[in-house]
Amino acid sequence: MNEFTTRTIFGLLYAATILAGVYFHPFGLLALMVIIYFLGLTETKHLLNAQNDKILYSTAGFLGVLLLWAHMSFLQVFEDFLLPL
Repeated sequence: MNEFTTRTIFGLLYAATILAGVYFHPFGLLALMVIIYFLGLTETKHLLNAQNDKILYSTAGFLGVLLLWAHMSFLQVFEDFLLPL
């Protein structure tokens, strides 16, 4: 397969996974976003050739998950306020 076909297939799988996470439950979306965040963080670590930055990596992981959770909580509260309207 050429590169365009491979990217198209993985893009469609990615979109289907995100839509399934949104459709089924907000915490499913949060779990997907956490997995995607850690995959991106790992890729960044490999691109920067960071070998001994375990403290920085774990701090970035913790803060990233905390921010994703806070964002999802805000969206849930905001949705609860809009429901009566």
